[in-house]
Amino acid sequence: MDIQEIKRRFDLLKMANNERYCLLSELAKELKVRKTDLMQFVIDNPKLFRKGSVEKKGKNMGACLFNVFLLPEDNPNTEEWLQKQIVEKAKYIYISEFDNYGCIEGYFVVIDKEDSSNKNREWLWRNTEQKVKEI
Repeated sequence: MDIQEIKRRFDLLKMANNERYCLLSELAKELKVRKTDLMQFVIDNPKLFRKGSVEKKGKNMGACLFNVFLLPEDNPNTEEWLQKQIVEKAKYIYISEFDNYGCIEGYFVVIDKEDSSNKNREWLWRNTEQKVKEI
């Protein structure tokens, strides 16, 4: 099985079904493989997939995929993605703006903390204390 073909078919099925997910059984039919073989491929490559299950009208629809990634660096839940962000964003600072009902009155820099509600572990790569102190 080729991850590029899986991703292509996955994206097309999501568009065709107008859903945010793709059932594993549907994807297996589309790829003309057994769903157990596809499930084994997903289990063997967990960094390339975001999987889960969906219920409709109280009925479990089975295993489904929410995202397919070509590389582990594309998946925000992997350590590879985090290392890539740390390297890419090493010389950038995120600047926030003070918006007063549509009128920008100023700009400021906030140091990201681990306990804040940042997604994607931003406190490790975005506005770290070390980067802000260097300014």
